[in-house]
Amino acid sequence: MASSLSKKILLTLGVAGAGILARKTMNAAWEKGSGREAPNKKRLNQGDWKEIIMWTAASGAIAGLARLAALEGIHRVAGEGAIEDAGEVGEAAEEIEA
Repeated sequence: MASSLSKKILLTLGVAGAGILARKTMNAAWEKGSGREAPNKKRLNQGDWKEIIMWTAASGAIAGLARLAALEGIHRVAGEGAIEDAGEVGEAAEEIEA
């Protein structure tokens, strides 16, 4: 079993990497689907609110799923088996913050 520090580092890097990958994938999918740059701070005043709300909801959902997938994968790699309930997701996330 991995030491506590190495497990925290692995969890942090895995979740951060999953978030970056999810954001890049979402940006590319948005640009391909809409033909426009994804909403961001520079474009906030240029987009309509419907587009901004759709982007926020979709990117939040994808980021959450990416984080969950990263936690699940790292949990398995660390030899602890699959995460079986929502409480374990919270516990794994708290380990990153501690």
